[in-house]
Amino acid sequence: MTALLAMPHHDGSELYAPEWPEELGNETTVLLRMPRGRAVDSVAVRYVRDGEPGVAPARIDRETEADVWWRASFPVWNPVTPYRWLLSGGDFGYAWLNGVGLQRFDGPDADDFIATPEPGGPAWHLESVVYQVFPDRFASAGLTVTPPDWAVPRGWDAPPTGRGPETPFEWFGGDLVGLEQRLGHIAALGASVLYLTPIFPAGSTHRYDASTFERVDPLLGGDDALESLVRAAHGRG
Repeated sequence: MTALLAMPHHDGSELYAPEWPEELGNETTVLLRMPRGRAVDSVAVRYVRDGEPGVAPARIDRETEADVWWRASFPVWNPVTPYRWLLSGGDFGYAWLNGVGLQRFDGPDADDFIATPEPGGPAWHLESVVYQVFPDRFASAGLTVTPPDWAVPRGWDAPPTGRGPETPFEWFGGDLVGLEQRLGHIAALGASVLYLTPIFPAGSTHRYDASTFERVDPLLGGDDALESLVRAAHGRG
């Protein structure tokens, strides 16, 4: 088995991608770590611009006792720019390094690393602990609602079927009001962000088959329940 440290490596961290572009059309710089014991004659980056491939040669950036670091720069013209490393000669003969790993064949662009002009989302998401909630199963405030024709009502403490034709339609009666009442429990777990599975009217309890995105499902308490939940969550900071 080959040790990972004995293989060439690249990822999207600041160590390997120190200069993400701020705007489209600017260049980005990426680095490849090559173990000193693995010989290579040349290194380049293949990138995609408007669907067409381009090649940017790499040069040695620095050397350490264990590794040789290669640096390459290429333009980022599209919001999502795939790229991969091309290793030629030496121990590799001809090989690609993409997001899947070291490849001896020319793989699809979908397996490539990705360069974007924006390094990520808002700063708060890097410091957050996200708690995902499936509203029908999390908590019920006992709202008085009439189940739709597709629903297969279940008792709150009944185990779900798990797999079968009724699985998407099992309705336990959880709602957003019950969720709001238990925000303290979620906060006590250390979570700071709520991520809800779909809450729109639909033909199943998972609600990924939403019929509209303009209002909240009345089974969950409707728009008023969501507004109240948001206020309560934001009130906790």
